[in-house]
Amino acid sequence: MKHCTNCGAEMQDDIKFCPACGAAQVSDEQVASQQPQEQQPYYGQAPQQPYYGQPQQPYAQQPYVPQPQAQGPVKPVSGVAITGLVFACLTWVFCYMGVIGIAIGLVGLICSAVGVAKKQQYRAPGIAIAGLIVACIAVFITIILTIFFGYLGIFTIATVPYPYPYY
Repeated sequence: MKHCTNCGAEMQDDIKFCPACGAAQVSDEQVASQQPQEQQPYYGQAPQQPYYGQPQQPYAQQPYVPQPQAQGPVKPVSGVAITGLVFACLTWVFCYMGVIGIAIGLVGLICSAVGVAKKQQYRAPGIAIAGLIVACIAVFITIILTIFFGYLGIFTIATVPYPYPYY
């Protein structure tokens, strides 16, 4: 009777696999012909120590290393969503210019809305959502500033009859 090199269970001499743990058994001649190699522990795993009373193992069992899973094709980033975000940011730059700022904001709003509608087809749908939110706020503020500056402009024209007052 011999003992399993993995778990130490008793087994018959002619068996090549342990009936208790299923580990392949190495004969004494094979052990003598091959040098045991010191293996480095797997990253994040402590080296395994034998249990109390268990004989030392000539070979450590190989750690399980998961293989990378095959992924499908990588989705592209939506150019329309990026365009919408860029135009939404440009609306903040031109918000004091009235109709020009509103036009730029509407382009950003439309492009971002198209990007949100097609977010399942593209990677990073947050760009389209961010563009939509920024464009909505920027267009609203641009309209408020246009009304405010328009009111100031009309008020100034109504109180000053001539470009240069006569003295």
